[in-house]
Amino acid sequence: MNVQQNPYSAPQARVADVSTPDMAELPSRWLRLGGVIIDAIAVSVITIPTLYFTGYFAHVMERAVAQQDPDIATQLYGAAFGFGVFLAVHGWLLWSNGQTLGKRLLGMKIVDMRSRAKPGFGRLLGLRYLVPQLIYMVPIAGSIVALIGILLVFRADRRPLHDHTARTQVVVVR
Repeated sequence: MNVQQNPYSAPQARVADVSTPDMAELPSRWLRLGGVIIDAIAVSVITIPTLYFTGYFAHVMERAVAQQDPDIATQLYGAAFGFGVFLAVHGWLLWSNGQTLGKRLLGMKIVDMRSRAKPGFGRLLGLRYLVPQLIYMVPIAGSIVALIGILLVFRADRRPLHDHTARTQVVVVR
């Protein structure tokens, strides 16, 4: 019996890794961290002075001095206000390009895992930003989920929990 005709022999085809256009370069973890820092500064420039001058911080501090946690209404107000400012600062870029200010400045964007195109705006806001933030607000468990979610960036695919939740990935823009 000839070896080339043996139906049980291993395939003889040459296999090579082929780079296709849809395989985008992943940003380094340091680049992603830089984007998060820029995003946080952009939101904080508006949020911190506003919450200070509206008396929000004073109210929270009064409760802290009395050794009481902020009530749920206060926490929800702070979260809603922060999300509103996030949307005001980053909303247009997210809707038009799948980027936040930090991602735009550092040459990154968010893409859909399947199509590699810009994800829908509702999915970005809902699954990538809003749902994780609500989960992170849960006492104790939310902090643990947040820590685990961020540590997932150290896996090979460099996707934290919010990327898995929304089926997105951050890639380098060329």
